[in-house]
Amino acid sequence: MTRLTTTLFRVVKISGKSYVLGIHPTEPDTLLSIRPLGRRVPYVVPASTVRVYAALAYGRSENAAKRDARKHGVPWKRARGKFIASLVPPPVKRKKKDATA
Repeated sequence: MTRLTTTLFRVVKISGKSYVLGIHPTEPDTLLSIRPLGRRVPYVVPASTVRVYAALAYGRSENAAKRDARKHGVPWKRARGKFIASLVPPPVKRKKKDATA
């Protein structure tokens, strides 16, 4: 994997509002920043912290799904597919370009 040597910024829309996301390569850990478009002061967090909180959130939601499956008498092997589908957003369908044009 190529090492990140410069800071990257991207403007993204979240719930209709524009934000600037930044990835800052620092030692010992990469920093992630987010700020509303037009503001100067960003919120900054180490990438490792985001990974830890994401893993904790995943564990909590998986335990809740297992509890719900047990309550309704559904085997976890079957309920797991529905749980995973709820985490992954549906694919964005794009129109195919007209081949005759």
